[in-house]
Amino acid sequence: IRAAYNLDSDKKLVFTIGRLVPKKGLELILDAADNFDLDGYQFVIAGTGPLESKLVSQVRERELDNVHVVGRISEEHKRAFFQECDMFLFTSYSEGFPITILEAMKHGCNILASDIPGPRDVINAQNAVLFEPGDSEDLGRKISQADWDGKSEAARRDIKRLRPEKVAKQYLSVFRET
Repeated sequence: IRAAYNLDSDKKLVFTIGRLVPKKGLELILDAADNFDLDGYQFVIAGTGPLESKLVSQVRERELDNVHVVGRISEEHKRAFFQECDMFLFTSYSEGFPITILEAMKHGCNILASDIPGPRDVINAQNAVLFEPGDSEDLGRKISQADWDGKSEAARRDIKRLRPEKVAKQYLSVFRET
């Protein structure tokens, strides 16, 4: 996947995917890449939306050679990024049920996510690293200094409790109690 997108094999790969809209907090990635010594990392932002051209322009204007806005990607490439990435990044300001975090957990990714409701329903300090929402300084620090020991294994283990058949049984038990 690195060759397909002309990515450096010597740098850590940080991946995010989603709709490119303001509530996703993607400017935090640009700010962290611009203001912290993250030369050993390369960031891939995948997806489409109203902010795509603005993000591409900002990357160019700020000369962020380690940030790549790649647009829409195929399911095959998405799986490859999840398998290859050193870290999955989730920067949203608000979110319901975070499907991309579940995908990252399934692939055993190290997950760095905004500490907001929604994601907190599925991740915690044992299986992910959380950062203060909207805080690019905290994000930059966590990218470069996070302790990932055991997190990806815990994420892979914890995703099993969220299998559809288990969740459906839990929902049914709630409805039967009413």
